[in-house]
Amino acid sequence: RVEPTFVVHARSLHLPSLLGARSVGAMRLLCLAAVLVLCSGHATGLTTKGPHIVDFYRKNVNLKGVAWYGFNVDQYGNFLGMGGNYDSINRDVRTHLWRMQQLGFNSIRLPFSFGILNNGVRVRPSGCTVTSKQDLINSVLHPGFKSKVPTTQPPTVKGGICNAGMPTDTVWNQYVWVVNIAASMGFFVTVDFHSNKNGDRTFYNPSSFKSQWSRLLSDILRNKANASKIVLEPMNEPDGYDCNWQYCQGWGSLTSFYTQMMGTLNPLCPGCLVLVEGGGQANGWSNWGDGFTTNPAVIQKIRGYIKTQGKSLYADATPFFKAIHNAKWRSQVVLSPHVYCPGVTGALDRYAGNGLYEHLDWSFGDKQTKGFNYQGTTRQYAVMLGEFGSTLANDKERTCINSILTYMNNYQPAQYKHLPITSWNFWVWNADSADTGGLLGMGDWRTIQWQRLDLLSSKLQLMPYYKFARPSRKLSL
Repeated sequence: RVEPTFVVHARSLHLPSLLGARSVGAMRLLCLAAVLVLCSGHATGLTTKGPHIVDFYRKNVNLKGVAWYGFNVDQYGNFLGMGGNYDSINRDVRTHLWRMQQLGFNSIRLPFSFGILNNGVRVRPSGCTVTSKQDLINSVLHPGFKSKVPTTQPPTVKGGICNAGMPTDTVWNQYVWVVNIAASMGFFVTVDFHSNKNGDRTFYNPSSFKSQWSRLLSDILRNKANASKIVLEPMNEPDGYDCNWQYCQGWGSLTSFYTQMMGTLNPLCPGCLVLVEGGGQANGWSNWGDGFTTNPAVIQKIRGYIKTQGKSLYADATPFFKAIHNAKWRSQVVLSPHVYCPGVTGALDRYAGNGLYEHLDWSFGDKQTKGFNYQGTTRQYAVMLGEFGSTLANDKERTCINSILTYMNNYQPAQYKHLPITSWNFWVWNADSADTGGLLGMGDWRTIQWQRLDLLSSKLQLMPYYKFARPSRKLSL
Protein backbone atom coordinates (compact mmCIF):
# COMPACT_ATOMS: atom_id res chain seq x y z
CA ARG A 1 0.00 0.00 0.00
CA VAL A 2 1.56 3.29 -1.13
CA GLU A 3 0.69 6.48 0.72
CA PRO A 4 0.07 9.51 -1.55
CA THR A 5 2.93 11.32 0.18
CA PHE A 6 5.35 8.83 -1.36
CA VAL A 7 4.41 10.07 -4.84
CA VAL A 8 4.57 13.72 -3.78
CA HIS A 9 8.00 13.31 -2.23
CA ALA A 10 9.35 11.44 -5.23
CA ARG A 11 8.19 14.20 -7.57
CA SER A 12 9.65 16.87 -5.33
CA LEU A 13 13.18 15.49 -5.75
CA HIS A 14 13.70 17.22 -9.15
CA LEU A 15 15.72 14.23 -10.29
CA PRO A 16 17.32 15.79 -13.42
CA SER A 17 18.96 18.60 -11.48
CA LEU A 18 20.11 16.32 -8.66
CA LEU A 19 21.38 13.30 -10.57
CA GLY A 20 21.88 14.24 -14.18
CA ALA A 21 19.83 12.98 -17.11
CA ARG A 22 21.59 9.59 -17.42
CA SER A 23 20.78 8.71 -13.82
CA VAL A 24 17.12 9.57 -14.04
CA GLY A 25 16.11 6.40 -15.87
CA ALA A 26 17.82 4.18 -13.31
CA MET A 27 16.32 6.13 -10.43
CA ARG A 28 12.85 5.83 -11.94
CA LEU A 29 13.30 2.07 -12.16
CA LEU A 30 14.42 2.01 -8.54
CA CYS A 31 11.37 4.00 -7.48
CA LEU A 32 9.12 1.67 -9.48
CA ALA A 33 10.69 -1.34 -7.76
CA ALA A 34 10.07 0.26 -4.37
CA VAL A 35 6.43 0.88 -5.31
CA LEU A 36 5.99 -2.73 -6.41
CA VAL A 37 7.46 -4.01 -3.12
CA LEU A 38 5.18 -1.78 -1.10
CA CYS A 39 2.12 -2.70 -3.13
CA SER A 40 2.87 -6.41 -2.81
CA GLY A 41 1.84 -6.37 0.84
CA HIS A 42 5.13 -7.97 1.88
CA ALA A 43 7.10 -4.82 2.70
CA THR A 44 6.72 -5.36 6.43
CA GLY A 45 6.89 -8.28 8.78
CA LEU A 46 9.20 -11.27 8.94
CA THR A 47 9.85 -14.29 6.77
CA THR A 48 12.55 -16.94 6.40
CA LYS A 49 15.38 -17.44 3.96
CA GLY A 50 16.57 -21.02 4.24
CA PRO A 51 17.35 -21.62 7.92
CA HIS A 52 17.34 -17.92 8.85
CA ILE A 53 14.64 -15.56 10.08
CA VAL A 54 14.84 -12.35 8.07
CA ASP A 55 12.87 -9.20 7.43
CA PHE A 56 11.50 -8.47 3.97
CA TYR A 57 14.74 -6.75 3.05
CA ARG A 58 16.49 -10.10 3.72
CA LYS A 59 18.31 -8.80 6.79
CA ASN A 60 18.74 -11.41 9.54
CA VAL A 61 16.54 -10.89 12.59
CA ASN A 62 17.19 -12.47 15.99
CA LEU A 63 14.23 -12.66 18.35
CA LYS A 64 15.24 -12.60 22.01
CA GLY A 65 11.98 -13.23 23.79
CA VAL A 66 10.41 -13.89 27.15
CA ALA A 67 6.96 -15.34 27.83
CA TRP A 68 4.51 -13.53 30.09
CA TYR A 69 1.47 -15.61 30.91
CA GLY A 70 -1.88 -14.69 32.42
CA PHE A 71 -4.44 -14.56 29.62
CA ASN A 72 -4.41 -18.37 29.46
CA VAL A 73 -5.07 -19.16 33.13
CA ASP A 74 -7.73 -18.41 35.72
CA GLN A 75 -5.41 -16.06 37.58
CA TYR A 76 -5.89 -13.54 34.78
CA GLY A 77 -8.22 -11.81 37.25
CA ASN A 78 -4.95 -10.84 38.96
CA PHE A 79 -3.92 -9.32 35.60
CA LEU A 80 -1.21 -11.29 33.85
CA GLY A 81 -0.50 -13.11 37.08
CA MET A 82 1.08 -10.05 38.67
CA GLY A 83 1.71 -10.50 42.36
CA GLY A 84 3.34 -8.43 45.05
CA ASN A 85 2.23 -4.98 46.16
CA TYR A 86 -0.13 -2.56 44.45
CA ASP A 87 2.78 -0.51 43.16
CA SER A 88 3.14 0.43 39.51
CA ILE A 89 6.31 -1.68 39.23
CA ASN A 90 4.13 -4.70 39.98
CA ARG A 91 0.85 -3.75 38.34
CA ASP A 92 1.44 -1.52 35.32
CA VAL A 93 1.85 -3.23 31.91
CA ARG A 94 3.95 -0.47 30.38
CA THR A 95 6.29 -0.53 33.36
CA HIS A 96 6.81 -4.30 33.09
CA LEU A 97 7.50 -3.96 29.36
CA TRP A 98 9.97 -1.12 29.95
CA ARG A 99 11.90 -3.32 32.38
CA MET A 100 11.96 -6.19 29.89
CA GLN A 101 13.31 -3.81 27.26
CA GLN A 102 16.10 -2.59 29.52
CA LEU A 103 17.12 -6.20 30.08
CA GLY A 104 17.55 -6.70 26.35
CA PHE A 105 14.37 -8.47 25.23
CA ASN A 106 13.00 -7.44 21.83
CA SER A 107 10.23 -10.03 21.72
CA ILE A 108 7.44 -11.10 24.06
CA ARG A 109 5.23 -14.19 23.98
CA LEU A 110 1.68 -13.68 25.26
CA PRO A 111 -0.16 -16.96 25.89
CA PHE A 112 -3.96 -16.92 25.78
CA SER A 113 -6.93 -19.24 25.65
CA PHE A 114 -10.24 -18.45 24.00
CA GLY A 115 -11.99 -19.59 27.16
CA ILE A 116 -10.30 -16.82 29.16
CA LEU A 117 -10.65 -14.19 26.41
CA ASN A 118 -14.38 -14.89 26.12
CA ASN A 119 -15.30 -15.64 29.72
CA GLY A 120 -12.50 -14.43 31.98
CA VAL A 121 -12.89 -11.97 34.82
CA ARG A 122 -12.27 -8.45 33.56
CA VAL A 123 -9.91 -6.17 35.41
CA ARG A 124 -10.04 -2.41 35.41
CA PRO A 125 -7.46 0.37 35.38
CA SER A 126 -6.88 0.99 39.05
CA GLY A 127 -5.21 3.32 41.46
CA CYS A 128 -1.73 2.23 42.42
CA THR A 129 1.24 3.59 44.27
CA VAL A 130 3.50 5.12 41.64
CA THR A 131 7.01 3.72 41.81
CA SER A 132 9.53 6.54 41.54
CA LYS A 133 11.75 6.77 38.47
CA GLN A 134 14.77 6.30 40.69
CA ASP A 135 13.35 3.07 42.12
CA LEU A 136 12.53 1.82 38.62
CA ILE A 137 16.09 2.53 37.51
CA ASN A 138 17.44 0.80 40.59
CA SER A 139 15.26 -2.23 39.84
CA VAL A 140 17.20 -3.00 36.65
CA LEU A 141 20.68 -2.07 37.86
CA HIS A 142 22.88 -5.13 37.58
CA PRO A 143 24.89 -5.76 40.77
CA GLY A 144 28.07 -5.90 38.70
CA PHE A 145 27.37 -2.82 36.56
CA LYS A 146 25.96 -0.26 38.98
CA SER A 147 27.85 2.57 37.31
CA LYS A 148 25.68 2.17 34.20
CA VAL A 149 22.08 3.31 33.97
CA PRO A 150 19.29 2.91 31.38
CA THR A 151 19.26 5.47 28.60
CA THR A 152 15.49 5.53 28.08
CA GLN A 153 12.96 7.08 30.41
CA PRO A 154 10.62 4.82 32.39
CA PRO A 155 6.94 5.23 31.48
CA THR A 156 4.84 7.74 33.36
CA VAL A 157 1.87 6.44 35.35
CA LYS A 158 -0.44 9.43 34.99
CA GLY A 159 -2.71 10.33 37.88
CA GLY A 160 -1.62 7.28 39.84
CA ILE A 161 -3.70 5.01 37.55
CA CYS A 162 -2.03 1.79 36.44
CA ASN A 163 -2.88 0.63 32.89
CA ALA A 164 -4.65 3.85 31.96
CA GLY A 165 -6.55 3.49 28.70
CA MET A 166 -7.14 -0.23 29.04
CA PRO A 167 -10.63 -1.22 27.80
CA THR A 168 -12.97 -2.61 30.42
CA ASP A 169 -15.67 -4.26 28.29
CA THR A 170 -14.10 -7.69 27.57
CA VAL A 171 -10.97 -9.67 28.38
CA TRP A 172 -10.68 -10.18 24.62
CA ASN A 173 -10.18 -6.46 24.06
CA GLN A 174 -7.83 -6.24 27.03
CA TYR A 175 -5.60 -8.86 25.41
CA VAL A 176 -5.61 -6.91 22.14
CA TRP A 177 -4.75 -3.77 24.13
CA VAL A 178 -1.69 -5.43 25.69
CA VAL A 179 -0.56 -6.64 22.24
CA ASN A 180 -0.97 -3.07 20.93
CA ILE A 181 1.04 -1.60 23.80
CA ALA A 182 3.88 -4.12 23.40
CA ALA A 183 4.05 -3.66 19.62
CA SER A 184 3.99 0.14 19.96
CA MET A 185 7.00 -0.10 22.27
CA GLY A 186 8.91 -2.00 19.57
CA PHE A 187 8.44 -5.60 20.69
CA PHE A 188 7.75 -8.46 18.34
CA VAL A 189 4.69 -10.11 19.88
CA THR A 190 3.96 -13.84 19.69
CA VAL A 191 0.22 -14.46 19.90
CA ASP A 192 0.13 -17.93 21.45
CA PHE A 193 -2.92 -20.20 21.90
CA HIS A 194 -1.91 -21.94 25.10
CA SER A 195 -4.16 -24.54 26.71
CA ASN A 196 -4.78 -28.30 26.82
CA LYS A 197 -7.54 -30.92 26.75
CA ASN A 198 -8.45 -30.17 30.37
CA GLY A 199 -8.80 -26.48 29.61
CA ASP A 200 -10.05 -24.80 26.44
CA ARG A 201 -12.33 -27.18 24.51
CA THR A 202 -12.75 -24.75 21.61
CA PHE A 203 -9.88 -26.56 19.96
CA TYR A 204 -12.04 -29.61 19.27
CA ASN A 205 -14.38 -27.56 17.05
CA PRO A 206 -12.21 -26.67 14.04
CA SER A 207 -14.77 -24.30 12.52
CA SER A 208 -15.13 -22.29 15.73
CA PHE A 209 -11.40 -22.41 16.45
CA LYS A 210 -10.46 -21.04 13.04
CA SER A 211 -13.21 -18.43 13.22
CA GLN A 212 -12.07 -17.14 16.61
CA TRP A 213 -8.42 -17.09 15.53
CA SER A 214 -9.43 -15.06 12.44
CA ARG A 215 -11.40 -12.62 14.54
CA LEU A 216 -8.57 -12.18 17.06
CA LEU A 217 -5.94 -11.63 14.39
CA SER A 218 -8.20 -9.20 12.54
CA ASP A 219 -8.76 -7.23 15.74
CA ILE A 220 -5.02 -7.05 16.36
CA LEU A 221 -4.36 -5.93 12.78
CA ARG A 222 -6.86 -3.07 13.03
CA ASN A 223 -3.75 -1.24 14.17
CA LYS A 224 -1.96 -1.45 10.83
CA ALA A 225 1.45 -0.89 12.40
CA ASN A 226 1.09 -4.25 14.16
CA ALA A 227 1.44 -6.18 10.90
CA SER A 228 5.22 -5.91 11.05
CA LYS A 229 5.41 -7.06 14.68
CA ILE A 230 3.13 -10.09 15.03
CA VAL A 231 4.24 -13.73 15.25
CA LEU A 232 1.57 -16.43 15.39
CA GLU A 233 1.59 -19.64 17.41
CA PRO A 234 -1.59 -21.57 16.53
CA MET A 235 -1.13 -24.15 19.28
CA ASN A 236 1.15 -24.67 22.26
CA GLU A 237 2.43 -28.22 22.86
CA PRO A 238 0.10 -30.39 20.73
CA ASP A 239 0.70 -33.36 23.05
CA GLY A 240 -1.48 -31.53 25.57
CA TYR A 241 -4.41 -32.22 23.26
CA ASP A 242 -3.16 -35.75 22.41
CA CYS A 243 -2.33 -34.47 18.94
CA ASN A 244 0.42 -35.98 16.83
CA TRP A 245 1.41 -36.36 13.20
CA GLN A 246 -0.82 -39.44 12.89
CA TYR A 247 -3.94 -38.35 14.75
CA CYS A 248 -5.58 -35.24 16.19
CA GLN A 249 -9.19 -35.30 17.36
CA GLY A 250 -11.45 -33.15 15.20
CA TRP A 251 -8.65 -32.27 12.78
CA GLY A 252 -7.55 -35.65 11.50
CA SER A 253 -3.86 -35.16 12.20
CA LEU A 254 -1.43 -32.50 13.38
CA THR A 255 -0.39 -32.04 9.76
CA SER A 256 -3.99 -31.24 8.82
CA PHE A 257 -4.28 -28.85 11.75
CA TYR A 258 -1.28 -26.80 10.65
CA THR A 259 -2.19 -26.71 6.96
CA GLN A 260 -5.73 -25.60 7.80
CA MET A 261 -4.49 -22.94 10.21
CA MET A 262 -1.97 -21.61 7.70
CA GLY A 263 -4.76 -21.42 5.12
CA THR A 264 -6.79 -19.40 7.64
CA LEU A 265 -4.13 -17.07 9.06
CA ASN A 266 -1.68 -16.45 6.23
CA PRO A 267 -4.14 -14.55 3.99
CA LEU A 268 -4.87 -12.21 6.90
CA CYS A 269 -1.21 -11.59 7.67
CA PRO A 270 1.22 -12.70 4.92
CA GLY A 271 4.11 -11.15 6.86
CA CYS A 272 3.44 -13.03 10.11
CA LEU A 273 5.77 -15.87 10.99
CA VAL A 274 3.97 -18.97 12.23
CA LEU A 275 5.63 -21.04 14.97
CA VAL A 276 5.04 -24.77 14.56
CA GLU A 277 5.51 -27.29 17.37
CA GLY A 278 5.91 -31.02 17.05
CA GLY A 279 3.97 -33.80 18.74
CA GLY A 280 3.75 -37.53 19.23
CA GLN A 281 7.44 -38.15 19.93
CA ALA A 282 7.49 -37.66 23.70
CA ASN A 283 8.09 -41.39 24.23
CA GLY A 284 11.44 -40.99 22.49
CA TRP A 285 13.07 -38.26 24.60
CA SER A 286 11.29 -35.32 22.96
CA ASN A 287 9.73 -32.71 25.21
CA TRP A 288 6.15 -31.70 24.58
CA GLY A 289 6.40 -29.17 21.77
CA ASP A 290 9.35 -30.97 20.21
CA GLY A 291 9.03 -33.90 17.79
CA PHE A 292 10.12 -33.29 14.16
CA THR A 293 12.09 -36.50 13.53
CA THR A 294 11.75 -37.86 9.97
CA ASN A 295 14.80 -40.09 9.47
CA PRO A 296 13.42 -43.64 8.88
CA ALA A 297 16.42 -45.38 10.46
CA VAL A 298 16.20 -43.22 13.57
CA ILE A 299 12.44 -43.71 13.84
CA GLN A 300 12.83 -47.49 13.56
CA LYS A 301 15.55 -47.43 16.21
CA ILE A 302 13.47 -45.38 18.64
CA ARG A 303 10.33 -47.42 18.07
CA GLY A 304 12.33 -50.54 18.85
CA TYR A 305 13.61 -48.97 22.06
CA ILE A 306 10.29 -47.69 23.36
CA LYS A 307 8.70 -51.08 22.68
CA THR A 308 11.01 -52.52 25.32
CA GLN A 309 9.66 -49.88 27.70
CA GLY A 310 6.05 -50.96 27.11
CA LYS A 311 5.26 -47.94 24.88
CA SER A 312 4.18 -47.77 21.28
CA LEU A 313 3.53 -44.25 19.95
CA TYR A 314 6.31 -42.48 18.10
CA ALA A 315 4.78 -40.46 15.26
CA ASP A 316 6.72 -39.80 12.05
CA ALA A 317 6.80 -36.08 11.10
CA THR A 318 7.41 -36.85 7.41
CA PRO A 319 3.78 -36.21 6.31
CA PHE A 320 3.98 -32.67 7.68
CA PHE A 321 7.14 -31.74 5.79
CA LYS A 322 5.76 -33.27 2.59
CA ALA A 323 2.49 -31.37 2.96
CA ILE A 324 4.14 -27.96 3.30
CA HIS A 325 7.09 -28.55 0.95
CA ASN A 326 5.63 -26.59 -1.96
CA ALA A 327 3.07 -24.49 -0.09
CA LYS A 328 3.12 -20.80 -1.07
CA TRP A 329 3.36 -19.88 2.63
CA ARG A 330 6.13 -22.32 3.52
CA SER A 331 8.65 -19.50 4.05
CA GLN A 332 6.50 -18.24 6.96
CA VAL A 333 6.88 -21.51 8.88
CA VAL A 334 9.41 -21.65 11.73
CA LEU A 335 10.01 -24.83 13.73
CA SER A 336 9.58 -23.96 17.40
CA PRO A 337 10.50 -26.91 19.65
CA HIS A 338 10.48 -26.80 23.45
CA VAL A 339 13.54 -28.14 25.28
CA TYR A 340 13.55 -28.60 29.04
CA CYS A 341 15.49 -30.25 31.84
CA PRO A 342 14.53 -33.18 34.13
CA GLY A 343 12.79 -30.88 36.62
CA VAL A 344 10.09 -30.43 33.95
CA THR A 345 10.36 -33.60 31.87
CA GLY A 346 11.34 -36.19 34.47
CA ALA A 347 13.94 -37.47 32.00
CA LEU A 348 16.41 -40.04 33.28
CA ASP A 349 18.77 -39.94 30.31
CA ARG A 350 19.59 -37.93 27.17
CA TYR A 351 18.99 -34.63 28.94
CA ALA A 352 22.61 -33.45 28.66
CA GLY A 353 25.79 -33.95 26.65
CA ASN A 354 26.01 -36.10 23.53
CA GLY A 355 22.74 -37.89 24.22
CA LEU A 356 20.88 -34.57 24.15
CA TYR A 357 22.79 -33.26 21.14
CA GLU A 358 22.06 -36.38 19.13
CA HIS A 359 18.36 -36.29 19.91
CA LEU A 360 18.03 -32.58 19.04
CA ASP A 361 19.83 -33.19 15.75
CA TRP A 362 17.42 -36.01 14.94
CA SER A 363 14.45 -33.76 15.61
CA PHE A 364 15.24 -30.33 14.20
CA GLY A 365 18.99 -29.72 13.88
CA ASP A 366 19.11 -31.66 10.62
CA LYS A 367 16.21 -29.56 9.26
CA GLN A 368 18.46 -26.49 9.51
CA THR A 369 21.48 -28.02 7.82
CA LYS A 370 20.60 -30.98 5.60
CA GLY A 371 17.02 -29.85 5.23
CA PHE A 372 14.13 -32.03 4.08
CA ASN A 373 14.30 -33.54 0.59
CA TYR A 374 11.11 -34.24 -1.32
CA GLN A 375 10.33 -34.47 -5.03
CA GLY A 376 13.91 -33.67 -5.92
CA THR A 377 14.23 -30.44 -3.93
CA THR A 378 15.61 -29.76 -0.47
CA ARG A 379 14.15 -27.19 1.91
CA GLN A 380 15.93 -25.92 5.00
CA TYR A 381 13.93 -24.64 7.97
CA ALA A 382 14.50 -21.87 10.49
CA VAL A 383 14.35 -22.85 14.16
CA MET A 384 13.30 -20.69 17.08
CA LEU A 385 13.48 -22.38 20.47
CA GLY A 386 9.93 -21.83 21.65
CA GLU A 387 10.45 -22.59 25.34
CA PHE A 388 13.37 -23.41 27.57
CA GLY A 389 14.61 -22.57 31.05
CA SER A 390 15.51 -24.09 34.39
CA THR A 391 15.25 -23.45 38.10
CA LEU A 392 19.03 -24.12 38.31
CA ALA A 393 18.13 -25.82 41.60
CA ASN A 394 20.66 -28.67 41.48
CA ASP A 395 23.62 -30.09 39.57
CA LYS A 396 21.39 -32.06 37.21
CA GLU A 397 19.47 -28.92 36.23
CA ARG A 398 22.64 -26.89 35.80
CA THR A 399 24.30 -29.59 33.70
CA CYS A 400 21.22 -29.83 31.53
CA ILE A 401 20.76 -26.10 30.91
CA ASN A 402 24.45 -25.71 30.08
CA SER A 403 24.08 -28.48 27.49
CA ILE A 404 21.02 -26.79 26.00
CA LEU A 405 22.93 -23.50 25.75
CA THR A 406 25.93 -25.31 24.24
CA TYR A 407 23.69 -26.79 21.55
CA MET A 408 22.01 -23.46 20.84
CA ASN A 409 25.43 -21.89 20.29
CA ASN A 410 26.61 -24.81 18.13
CA TYR A 411 29.58 -25.49 20.43
CA GLN A 412 28.91 -29.23 20.75
CA PRO A 413 31.18 -31.93 19.21
CA ALA A 414 31.62 -31.80 15.44
CA GLN A 415 29.43 -34.81 14.70
CA TYR A 416 26.42 -32.86 16.00
CA LYS A 417 27.08 -29.62 14.18
CA HIS A 418 24.07 -27.66 13.00
CA LEU A 419 23.54 -23.89 12.99
CA PRO A 420 23.39 -21.56 15.99
CA ILE A 421 19.86 -21.03 17.26
CA THR A 422 19.77 -17.26 17.67
CA SER A 423 16.03 -16.77 18.22
CA TRP A 424 14.27 -18.03 21.34
CA ASN A 425 11.62 -17.46 23.99
CA PHE A 426 12.67 -17.95 27.60
CA TRP A 427 10.06 -19.33 29.99
CA VAL A 428 9.11 -17.09 31.81
CA TRP A 429 8.81 -13.53 33.23
CA ASN A 430 6.30 -14.49 35.95
CA ALA A 431 7.67 -15.26 39.41
CA ASP A 432 5.37 -18.19 40.14
CA SER A 433 6.55 -20.62 37.46
CA ALA A 434 7.17 -24.02 39.00
CA ASP A 435 9.08 -25.02 35.85
CA THR A 436 11.79 -22.37 35.80
CA GLY A 437 11.16 -20.00 38.72
CA GLY A 438 10.79 -17.07 36.33
CA LEU A 439 12.87 -13.92 35.96
CA LEU A 440 11.09 -12.10 38.79
CA GLY A 441 11.59 -13.01 42.44
CA MET A 442 8.67 -14.79 44.09
CA GLY A 443 9.01 -12.75 47.27
CA ASP A 444 8.14 -9.38 45.75
CA TRP A 445 7.52 -9.96 42.02
CA ARG A 446 10.02 -7.24 41.16
CA THR A 447 13.55 -8.38 42.00
CA ILE A 448 15.38 -9.61 38.88
CA GLN A 449 16.82 -13.12 39.18
CA TRP A 450 20.25 -12.18 37.90
CA GLN A 451 21.65 -15.72 37.78
CA ARG A 452 19.12 -16.65 35.10
CA LEU A 453 19.43 -13.39 33.22
CA ASP A 454 23.23 -13.63 33.24
CA LEU A 455 22.99 -17.00 31.49
CA LEU A 456 20.96 -15.40 28.72
CA SER A 457 23.28 -12.41 28.32
CA SER A 458 26.55 -14.33 28.57
CA LYS A 459 25.55 -17.41 26.56
CA LEU A 460 22.77 -16.31 24.18
CA GLN A 461 23.74 -12.76 23.25
CA LEU A 462 20.90 -11.06 25.10
CA MET A 463 21.94 -7.39 25.21
CA PRO A 464 20.78 -5.62 28.39
CA TYR A 465 21.31 -1.87 28.46
CA TYR A 466 24.38 -2.21 30.69
CA LYS A 467 26.27 -4.04 27.93
CA PHE A 468 26.48 -0.85 25.90
CA ALA A 469 25.48 2.04 28.21
CA ARG A 470 28.17 4.51 29.23
CA PRO A 471 29.16 4.70 32.89
CA SER A 472 27.38 7.47 34.77
CA ARG A 473 27.94 9.07 38.14
CA LYS A 474 24.23 9.68 38.46
CA LEU A 475 21.79 6.86 39.05
CA SER A 476 18.80 8.77 37.78
CA LEU A 477 17.49 10.14 34.52
